[in-house]
Amino acid sequence: MTKRILIGKKNTKEKNINLDIKSMKDYELAIQLISLLSEQFSIEYNTTEIIDLYIYIKGSKSQHINEDIFDTDHDLKYMIYEMINQYDSTIAYQLKQDKDFIKGLIAHLKPTIVRLKHGIEIQNRFLKEIKSMYPKIYEKAQKVAKVIEDRFNFKVPEQEIGFLAIHFGGAEVKLKRDLRFTRKVDVGVICSSGIGISTLLSSRISHIFHEKVRVETLSTSDLSSEKMQGIEILVSTFDLNNSKYKYIKVNPMLREEDVLLIAKKIEEVSQNNKLDIDADKPDILNKIDEITLISKEISSILKSFNLYTVDSHIKFDKVMKFVSSVIGEDEKSKNYIYNDLKKREELSTEVIPEFEFVLLHAKTKGVDESKFILIKPQASSYFKDEYFSKSKVVVVMLIPKNDPRRVPAISRISNALFEDEFFLEDVKNGIKESVKSYIETILTEYLAEQIKNL
Repeated sequence: MTKRILIGKKNTKEKNINLDIKSMKDYELAIQLISLLSEQFSIEYNTTEIIDLYIYIKGSKSQHINEDIFDTDHDLKYMIYEMINQYDSTIAYQLKQDKDFIKGLIAHLKPTIVRLKHGIEIQNRFLKEIKSMYPKIYEKAQKVAKVIEDRFNFKVPEQEIGFLAIHFGGAEVKLKRDLRFTRKVDVGVICSSGIGISTLLSSRISHIFHEKVRVETLSTSDLSSEKMQGIEILVSTFDLNNSKYKYIKVNPMLREEDVLLIAKKIEEVSQNNKLDIDADKPDILNKIDEITLISKEISSILKSFNLYTVDSHIKFDKVMKFVSSVIGEDEKSKNYIYNDLKKREELSTEVIPEFEFVLLHAKTKGVDESKFILIKPQASSYFKDEYFSKSKVVVVMLIPKNDPRRVPAISRISNALFEDEFFLEDVKNGIKESVKSYIETILTEYLAEQIKNL
């Protein structure tokens, strides 16, 4: 700046700034420096030059954070939390608990925002090494920078992204070091039958927490059985009345607040040693009996599979009665099917608007073997009654009440509905032959896996 003025190039562009009490010291420092420079070089500086120097001081000054992070400006705190979410959602909860990391990030961001706002460039001599040695961290830091760009509407250069990578990468390494002695936690996801929404929840929990958990899908009948012995965290989408077990109630779609609750519990449980429970391994004869049950179940599913159409304005209760009429073999079994479907719906709705289908399922005395059918609306792409939330198809899965297995073969179909978008599209569009071919393939693969594990 002084060199520019000495050769006669003054900055005459008018600038204005708003100063608060915290900023006054920096502005006074700028005035003192300008006075010294004026005396040293016998030149005059205008107000714009003073403001330029003040901005450079603010943009290069390291901020020391003493206050509690929860006293930080709300918008800045919200932005930091969003940056953490974008960096890596699987460790976001833990990073948000690291107060040293948050304080360091605040201290870094305040001068960074000043620099970016006024176009002040900064050198990062570690940038090349960061990009070559830690490409994944740098890639995630680019997502962090995008949050700043969207918030302030200016471009974050790669030098600044490199510094963000240092902050976030350091926190991630520290976190992994702290957690290296923890273990996998056994999580049970409860459903009335073991084949419904719990399948979606199990898949999402496994995806989010991957190596930190082992996830088991359970039915409500398992709550009073020995199958609960190894379960450390129980997750449910509905109230477990009169249950002796503590559980976490979540939204079927697993919202962010649900993930945070589960993450906190996993962190707590993983620090404790787990008692060894020497459960008896099933002998070969029991395993053969189970494979026989699987074979019979697969045969029943494929034989019973059919696609039905009903009036697009049908009420939900009428759909349950329709299901009982086409699957039930007599009045007694029809009543069982209808009543069990109704009880299941009363626990928590089986309408899944995010996936545009209804998963009507239950354990019932109304069937002796597993059943699988689809119901589509006539002359419409979706069911008109508002209760259906514009669902395009009703998927029906029924399993016998006395089925002793924790997870029946039919659960492979419900897994596929949530994990294979092409299969789901065929189901929603009612492409019968394609659906039948697909379920035959996945059920045959399931049987082969069980035989291999003999």
